[in-house]
Amino acid sequence: MKKILLIFILLLPFGVSADAGSSYILKIEICTIEDDTIIGYVKTNDYFIDRYLNNEKTEPFRDFIIRTVHFTRESGKFTYFENTINYKLEPKINVTLGYDLYQLKIEKNISTKLIKSISIIEKKKERKKERNHLNVVTNLDSDNQFWLSKEPIGIINIGGTNEWCENTAIIYSADDEVKEKIKQYEMNPSENLYTFIMRKIDAGNEIVIVEWCTE
Repeated sequence: MKKILLIFILLLPFGVSADAGSSYILKIEICTIEDDTIIGYVKTNDYFIDRYLNNEKTEPFRDFIIRTVHFTRESGKFTYFENTINYKLEPKINVTLGYDLYQLKIEKNISTKLIKSISIIEKKKERKKERNHLNVVTNLDSDNQFWLSKEPIGIINIGGTNEWCENTAIIYSADDEVKEKIKQYEMNPSENLYTFIMRKIDAGNEIVIVEWCTE
């Protein structure tokens, strides 16, 4: 089977500076007031965490992490995740697109009143596009690691569900209908394919969707 040519490439720089709005995935240890230990993962802005760790401290680290990590939605609670899945796409000589992103898995919450301290065990930096927020939309799991290690056969912009966010589909396998849509896309690159691609993922096509939103 011949590989489908890359039709549309979003030009994303593979590395950015700390003040460009990138993120760290932090593996943390939470110590409770009852001296229990919880290991989890959170995401936070690299600029703020780097400044804090470089001794520009204005508050206890526990309070800083509770205040700055992403995803906590309820006052008085701290959200962390039990695991992560890494999605990495290396740029090639003729393809400047590249990703190194993490999807947080299995959401957990704990009352902030139960947290005595928080410490960092490990930190990993996500590679992002300037000040845009990137997110892996596709629900990944460990069973995907085999095909995620392959070369994608197509990368296209598929639009989005609102005016602030766009989505890129990185296609690793495709049925005939997906292949035909990719060919048609070259003639009509403005067509919104988001719903179509999501339906095809549900049907078993091996596709990763990365969403990028402007601030």
